[in-house]
Amino acid sequence: MRLNHFIRSFFSAVMVLFLWQATASETNMPDYTYRMEYLRLTSPWFQSANPASLFLAGIPDAGLSHFLYSANSGAFHRPQQAESVNQAGFYSERVQSLKNLRFKGHFNFLSINETNRQWSNVLDPFSGNPYQYASEKGGDWKAQFYNMGFTASSNKLFNLFYFGLDVDYSTRTGARQNDPRPLNNGNQLEIKPGFIIPLGDHSGFGLMAFYANRNEEISISVSNTDEQQRWFRTQGLAEYRTGLSISGNRAYYGETYGGGLQYILNRGQLSLMASAAMKLSGEEATDGISTVQHGGEFRQTRTEGSIFALNRTPVFNHLLRAHFRLDQREGIEHNQSFDNRLDRWITFATTRRFRGDHMYSGIQYSLFRNHQATDYKWMAGLSADFSSDDSRYLIPASFLEVQSLEVAARGAKVLGTGSNRFHLNMSAGYKLVLDHDIKIHPEVYSSGRTVIADNVLTPDYEFLTTDQLIANAGISYFRHLPKSATQFWLQLNLGSFQPLGKESASGFLTSGRNHFEVKLGLLY
Repeated sequence: MRLNHFIRSFFSAVMVLFLWQATASETNMPDYTYRMEYLRLTSPWFQSANPASLFLAGIPDAGLSHFLYSANSGAFHRPQQAESVNQAGFYSERVQSLKNLRFKGHFNFLSINETNRQWSNVLDPFSGNPYQYASEKGGDWKAQFYNMGFTASSNKLFNLFYFGLDVDYSTRTGARQNDPRPLNNGNQLEIKPGFIIPLGDHSGFGLMAFYANRNEEISISVSNTDEQQRWFRTQGLAEYRTGLSISGNRAYYGETYGGGLQYILNRGQLSLMASAAMKLSGEEATDGISTVQHGGEFRQTRTEGSIFALNRTPVFNHLLRAHFRLDQREGIEHNQSFDNRLDRWITFATTRRFRGDHMYSGIQYSLFRNHQATDYKWMAGLSADFSSDDSRYLIPASFLEVQSLEVAARGAKVLGTGSNRFHLNMSAGYKLVLDHDIKIHPEVYSSGRTVIADNVLTPDYEFLTTDQLIANAGISYFRHLPKSATQFWLQLNLGSFQPLGKESASGFLTSGRNHFEVKLGLLY
């Protein structure tokens, strides 16, 4: 009830803010969406994710609110994804200056309906954590997602540096509609402080830190208590523990620490930025309530870096970006026995059993035909992205390796005047699998423990090793309301993934997967 009251109060505050702003704004306010998009693409400090950059990025005082609906369906999906996903929601954000401070706040709500999601009783089965909780039966899921946050950035303090702080909180609840019925409640808090220190008029560097904690609690119940349900607790690749039960509980708790550095250099028409960051994450899975058993410990080290180069000319802007990210993952199992005297589980040994390295890197070039300082007439670009996944279970030894290259071309075009405009965009790409291999230890087959290998690992390997044709197109329409700076906004996006050159006995590679999204909102 308190949450519903908060949502109603928040929506009321948004409407009051909108009505006030629609009256107070001047009609020559620049188009917020185009300026934001242009800044995202061409502003060096905007690329850094450093919260202190809010004061320097040149974002106008403005806001937007929109409703959205999206649908994603098709047989071409990973085994732990739903056959179809429908989402409806609301999003609002606002950027506002106050003396020597700048603020940005946002709120997001999504209602999510998933059809026939299988082999996954966690909110995010693709987090990299090998210790998943699953059951044999799939079903339809209903979930709700709430997210809110703010960023604050100061003007230069002590004539030395800019300071910023970003705080983001999200919560999600989900439940499957048939036995066994998992009820999931999760939340995550992220805090990111940052500094930017100018070095003269042409360069500077930034420093930021990162902290996050994540919780997810799962309770399993049934309507038909006469029937026991089989559960599976995966450990990596084809390994798992299983049993029968009519109810159960699992919890995840994790923390992430990290930091990053940025350096920027401006020389005439050229702007350069280099950034590097590292994050260390740890997450534990536990089972039970009164007598808690350790379900596994997941650790990840993320190392990432990027280079941004922008060359401005009176007619064209040339943008080049390169990025690199490496996730090094490991799973640690706790060997435990139950002590009847102490009435609890005792860990007598820990063993690293799972290891995974996921690498993602790419390069992107964009050409902009300038229109104004905050706008462009058209944009064209090319990109190439390489990914590599190397996952291994150590005892007994199994592995999965996949390497792929995705190349894409994209373009955008602006039509119309500032008060009545269309924005068109389109992209087409091809994902080529370069190399792949898989080995499941013979012990899995000799023991007959193949249910996870047959229903999760093998179909997922088929998906990951399939070439794909990827296409996306979108159109946005903006129109000023009469005698006001407020704009009406309508956006339609379409996307499609089509598998190429492979047949599958399960049939899921015989058709693609399509995406549809519509947004309706106001800019003020």
